Amino acid sequence: MAERLYSDKKEYNNNSLYGILYACPTNNRLENCPLTEVSHLSFKEKLIWFDGLDTEKKDCISGHHVKCSKKRNER
Repeated sequence: MAERLYSDKKEYNNNSLYGILYACPTNNRLENCPLTEVSHLSFKEKLIWFDGLDTEKKDCISGHHVKCSKKRNER
């Protein structure tokens, strides 16, 4: 799954991550989701915020999404 989100840790395919900025795939972000802090922003504002993040923060968001998705799929 992580391979589909980005091809190389240093070079993100931001388009694949923009979807989770727009909405959680389950339509219900958990409280520990790193994107809850920007849930009040418009999609355009979220894109600007995300594009300004460093690779480490994008790794955190992507990693959380992958782990969360796996947990939810196990239910």
